[in-house]
Amino acid sequence: MNAARRPSGFTLIELLVTLVITACMLTVFYSVLMATIKGKRAAEAMSRRFSLGPAIMNLMAEDLSGVFVNDIDSSEVFKGNDDDFAGAATDSLHFVTTTRSRVLRGEADRRKLRVPSEVNEVGYELVRNQERPTCFILYRREDFFVDQDPLKGGVLAKVYDRVRAMNLTYFTEEDKEGSAGKDSWDFGKEKRLPRSIQVELSLEITDPEDDQVIPETYFRVITLPADVDKDMSRLKPLEPGAAPGAPGQPGQPGQPGQPGQPPRGAGPQGGNPLEELLRRAGR
Repeated sequence: MNAARRPSGFTLIELLVTLVITACMLTVFYSVLMATIKGKRAAEAMSRRFSLGPAIMNLMAEDLSGVFVNDIDSSEVFKGNDDDFAGAATDSLHFVTTTRSRVLRGEADRRKLRVPSEVNEVGYELVRNQERPTCFILYRREDFFVDQDPLKGGVLAKVYDRVRAMNLTYFTEEDKEGSAGKDSWDFGKEKRLPRSIQVELSLEITDPEDDQVIPETYFRVITLPADVDKDMSRLKPLEPGAAPGAPGQPGQPGQPGQPGQPPRGAGPQGGNPLEELLRRAGR
C-alpha cells in the first residue's frame, strides 16, 4: 500500500508563528518611527526656542543699522515710548531708516509688487492679542519714503503673535557700565540719537509635542551707527510704474494705536518680514 500523502499548505501552528513574528516586527518598526517623529519634533521645538527670538532681534537690528535723522523737515524722526499694559512692558519705537522697503504695495497684472525705496519710516509696537489675553502681537510698521509725520501711518506687518512683553532701554556714550539708561527717547528733545538700545523680549513658544507653553526671554544690545550724517538728496522712492530714480508720493500720516487695538491710520497688513528673514536664513 502506498503511504498517505501529506496535504500541501501551512498548518495552523505555522500561520500563528508567522503572524506573531510579523506583529513583533511591525511593533519594532512603529516604535522606531514614533521615536524618530518625536525626536524631530523635539529638535524643531528646541530650534524654534533658540532661533525665534534672535530672528526678531536681527530684524530690529537690521532696521536700526540704517537709522536716519538728517535733512528731514521734522524733529520727530526717532522716538521710543515707555509704555505698559496691566503690568507688562509694551514699549514702542518709531524711526526713519535707510533699510529698503519690505512690504508689498501697488499692483501689476493683479500681483503685488515689492517697490523699493532707499528710505522709509519704520516702527515696532505691541497690540493686545484678543485670542490670548496674556499676550500681545508685535507689529512692524512701515511707511513708504518719508512724509510730514515720520512717526505715524504706513502698513502693518505681524511679526509674532505671542509676545508677553517688550522693554527697551536707551544708552548714550557717556553712560558707564552698569548704568540704568533711559526708559524712553525723543530725538526732538535730546537732539541726538542714543548710542545703543537694549532690547528685552519675552515670548511664548508652544511645544508641538504636547502644546506646552514655554516662556522665553531674550536680551540683546543693538548699537546704532556712529555716523548718521547722510545726504538725503540722493535718496528717492520708486512708486509702481515709475522709472528708476523717479520720486514717488509721500504717504499719509495716521494715529498711534493703543495696546488694545491696531494703530489707526495704518494701511492693510503687508508681508511678514520675520518669515522672509527666516527663509533667507535657510529655515
